[in-house]
Amino acid sequence: MALPALVGAAGAAEQLVLAEGGKTEYRVVGMAKPTELEFAAANDLKSTLKEITGADFGSDETKTRNIYIGIQPECDKEPLKEYERRITSSNGDIYLYGEGARGNGLAVYGFLRRALR
Repeated sequence: MALPALVGAAGAAEQLVLAEGGKTEYRVVGMAKPTELEFAAANDLKSTLKEITGADFGSDETKTRNIYIGIQPECDKEPLKEYERRITSSNGDIYLYGEGARGNGLAVYGFLRRALR
């Protein structure tokens, strides 16, 4: 069974397959110095995706796709507004980021709540 995720990409929605048959090409990439919320959100993301799919979204260097937390893609030039969170993709990678101290963590939880419907 495949796990699709609906992710916004440059004003349009893109459907990406996060895992299939208990395997994934994605790994979760967090920030170098995460806050407690960002650290917890990254762990919740990995464990929730593993529970749903059986696939390991850990930091295996052989994986070809990334789910970035707290990193704004180069293609997104728009500054974030106050309290704004974004869930987007670029070249098959997923970016979860937001404004403020809680923005990145809340983007992760928004992804889990909305994109995995």
